[in-house]
Amino acid sequence: MGFLDSLIYGLSYDSNFDNELGEIDLHGLSVQEAIARADDAIQEARIRGDSELHFIVGRGLHSRGGVAKIKPAIEDLMQQYRLATELDPYNPGLLIVRLRGGRKGSAPARPSPQRLTTPFYCQTCNKTFVTAGALASHKTDSPMHCYCTHCDREFASWQARTAHYRDHAAHHYCDACTRHFVDGDALDMHLADVHPYLRARGKR
Repeated sequence: MGFLDSLIYGLSYDSNFDNELGEIDLHGLSVQEAIARADDAIQEARIRGDSELHFIVGRGLHSRGGVAKIKPAIEDLMQQYRLATELDPYNPGLLIVRLRGGRKGSAPARPSPQRLTTPFYCQTCNKTFVTAGALASHKTDSPMHCYCTHCDREFASWQARTAHYRDHAAHHYCDACTRHFVDGDALDMHLADVHPYLRARGKR
C-alpha cells in the first residue's frame, strides 16, 4: 500500500468518527443506531456545557427512494427533548441542535426508555411516532395502509384485509355492508333483517 493509499485509508476507515467536538456523524447508521448515538451525544454535550451540536444526518440520497430516514428520526428525538433544531443553510445534510446553553455538568432529562430505545417508525410513509398507539392510529387512518387494528396486522391489499375480516373468528363482519358487529349474535340479527338471502346460503 502506497503512502497516499495509506493516508486515504486512515481518513476513511470509520465513517462515523466525529470530525470535531460537537459534530456527530450519523450518516450510514441505521435509524435505531442513529437515535442511540444522538442521545449519548446530547448527554455528553450537556455535561461538557456545550451550547449546540451538529448532527450529520445526510440528505437521503442513498436511502430507498431517495427519502431521508435519519433526519426525521433525529428531529423527533429532539422534540422529545424539547430542543430547537435547524438545518444548516449551506448544508442540508447537517442538523444544528441548540442546547440552550445548559449548565455545565448537568444533563437533560431523558425521554422515557420506551420512546428512546424503540422508535415507532412507519417505513411506508417515512414517519416516526413517539408511541406504539400513535403508530397504530396512523396505520388505521392512512390510506397507504391495509391495517387491522384489532389483530395488529397489516395486509398487502384491501382485498386481503377484507378476506381476513370475513374469515377470522375474531371479527363479526358483514361483507355486503362492510360493517363490523360486536358479536356473532348481533351479526346474525343483522343478516336476518337485512340480508336473509346471504344468511340462508351461509354467507356473511
